[in-house]
Amino acid sequence: MVVHKTAVVPNVSFLVKSKSSKSDSIPKSLRYIFVFFQIIAALDFGFVRVTSGRQKYLLKFLAFMQSSVIVTWICCLVVSNPNFEAVWLISASLKYFIFVVVLLSTKYSYCDFQNDLCFFDKEINTDSVSYRLDIKMIMSLIVVVICLVLKYVFLSKALEAGGGGYLLHFFLFDILYSIVTVSLDFVRVTYFLLFTCSRWRIEKFIKFVNQDNANIVSCQYLYKNIADVTEKAKGNFNLVFIITLMYNTISTTVHIFLPFAGGLVKTESGWKLAGDVLTVVKNFFIVLAPTFTAGLLSSEVENLVLALRDKVLIAKDEKQREDIRRFIGYIEARPLKFTVCGVVPLDWNLPVIIVNMSFTYLIVMIQFTHKY
Repeated sequence: MVVHKTAVVPNVSFLVKSKSSKSDSIPKSLRYIFVFFQIIAALDFGFVRVTSGRQKYLLKFLAFMQSSVIVTWICCLVVSNPNFEAVWLISASLKYFIFVVVLLSTKYSYCDFQNDLCFFDKEINTDSVSYRLDIKMIMSLIVVVICLVLKYVFLSKALEAGGGGYLLHFFLFDILYSIVTVSLDFVRVTYFLLFTCSRWRIEKFIKFVNQDNANIVSCQYLYKNIADVTEKAKGNFNLVFIITLMYNTISTTVHIFLPFAGGLVKTESGWKLAGDVLTVVKNFFIVLAPTFTAGLLSSEVENLVLALRDKVLIAKDEKQREDIRRFIGYIEARPLKFTVCGVVPLDWNLPVIIVNMSFTYLIVMIQFTHKY
């Protein structure tokens, strides 16, 4: 007697997205935040709706011109005033311009990433609004603005204590440079929340897989979907992270070195030291945050593997156990452990590498000063 096995066709309807439903899948509050930054700072994350390719390219051209004007204006103000810390201000402006160009040149936008996550949520019966990404985004921006205001206050107090006036006395420059600074941090926060969004989905996905009626074959396609969109979105931020890592490592080392280069800290420079400490903590957190969330994402994937191994023990037939083992093998082949450009590991080892590198060069610079 010959038994013919019926092929199991998984439900992969989530891979096919209609244009009409795609535009309404993202919460409006989250869309408003990104549209605001595109209007103010020319950061194109793909959230502005366009109806034709001509409108799309026109929008990108306007964003490019807007960022060019902002950077050119800042550079002119910096060069015209010798009191400015020209190196840091110009480098920050150029970094902002590079971030804008990277966002304009990407084919898979952050909006596409959020849309794909929303369709994933529908497949596992989860409300996308429940994650409250908009609230977390606003809270992060509030912290960024507070750090910027404190930095201005510390700088002003340090100059007053030294007998000088307020260094940043151009109101226009203050506005433009504030836009650049907040925009840079907003891009980094977005990169930080990229891995956080995927980790939230894996957490929900583990509960979905643990259901008795869960279709393991369909679950494997769902995991493939979340892995695909995370890797595609992360690829667009590789250059952003590399630039941030290099710039912030150098900036952190220099800000730690300057008090040592000047000898003992004087009373009137206490405000300047407070500003340097704030800059060091902020820079270190900016580099640490994506690696920390990427490490948490990898940990959740390991929890998913453990949940599947538990299901192997209670599986009722060999066919189900075979499907689960195949799913485990696929996860082990794609464990969502990332590197940047195949060189820099996005895990909890990176902060240790950064601290080690910073202190190594800090010791070398202190030795060259012959002060200690």
